[in-house]
Amino acid sequence: MPLERIPLFPLEVVLLPGTPLPLHIFEPRYRLMVKHCLEHHSLFGVVLARSESIAEVGCSAEIVEIVKKYDDGRMDILTIGRVPFRVSEVFRDQPYLEGAVEFLEEDTSDGPL
Repeated sequence: MPLERIPLFPLEVVLLPGTPLPLHIFEPRYRLMVKHCLEHHSLFGVVLARSESIAEVGCSAEIVEIVKKYDDGRMDILTIGRVPFRVSEVFRDQPYLEGAVEFLEEDTSDGPL
């Protein structure tokens, strides 16, 4: 399966396909990441944050709703887990991490379990 480059969002949670994940986006780099995903109708990857690295496996997330936008640029969004992936390479040339990922299965979820 070919590799795809997607933004990565390290968090202290594990996202599973079909699972909703509400997020409060406040850091400028992740505001840029969300803006990129919205403009390109693209997914981003949620990976478990470790002390000095990230997990090798994560799950793609689709932004399904912008719940609230704040005057200072912060926002609350609702995402849903889509397809698990394996990270092959991490890129640090953007304000946020990006990864070359291999998706591990097709998206067969229709929503929350």
